[in-house]
Amino acid sequence: MKKFFLFCFTSILAPLGSYGQIENDSTTIDYKEEIIRAKPVDGLDNFKLKFAESFSIPTERILEINRKQLSLIISFQVDENGKLDNVKVLNDKYKLTPEISQIFKTLPDWIPSQRNGINVSSYTSIPITINFSLPDYEKSENSIEKRRALEAEYRAFYYEFNTHMIYPRDFWERYYYKKGAYDTGENKTSNEFRYMIEFTINEEGKFENIKTIVDKKPDEYLNKAVKRALAKCTPWEPAVENGKKVKSTMKLPVTLSIKK
Repeated sequence: MKKFFLFCFTSILAPLGSYGQIENDSTTIDYKEEIIRAKPVDGLDNFKLKFAESFSIPTERILEINRKQLSLIISFQVDENGKLDNVKVLNDKYKLTPEISQIFKTLPDWIPSQRNGINVSSYTSIPITINFSLPDYEKSENSIEKRRALEAEYRAFYYEFNTHMIYPRDFWERYYYKKGAYDTGENKTSNEFRYMIEFTINEEGKFENIKTIVDKKPDEYLNKAVKRALAKCTPWEPAVENGKKVKSTMKLPVTLSIKK
């Protein structure tokens, strides 16, 4: 199923100035300190478009949020070279800062702030509204029914995937004993192993472009087993846009629980 996102940005990007006087023994000299705020190289509209194209969170996270619209304020630093850093979502109730920080690392540099013609580091913030839409369930007037239907569908997929997923013979050696994956990175609990699968659902509902992410890095070794499992799973209903079946991308987290 396809996720649609609509983004609304508002920001004031305007030059600022401060005035004062320097008094000498017999002379008063007026001076002006000119400050120009940081701004995107290609303009704010293009910056928001690139953000929208890059923004994607797992469907499971959308279910956790369980809202059609989110209003956020993203704060970040633009250093003297225009690099974006120290990204934070203010009042981050849904803990989206890590995901949005990763997106900002892929976005173009800004034109840095200037003070009297010299590039300086500065902080800025951008209000953003995110609209989530799950069109396959929009026909139902009851949001609880839609949520339950979606949850049931994903539970069925996870059950089928786990049925077909056969972990490689030396899986424990690679991910538990050598890498210590249970103690570092995102896998903080000793009895769970977590990874992400990314894939495309084509117009026929089949899985394409499958990637397996472990600790935020592609893992070809585990990906081979994931591909074999997905090849045995039931095809999905493809996304529909303007009455036509289209490709769509998905990100789904997988948690492997280990019984000691």
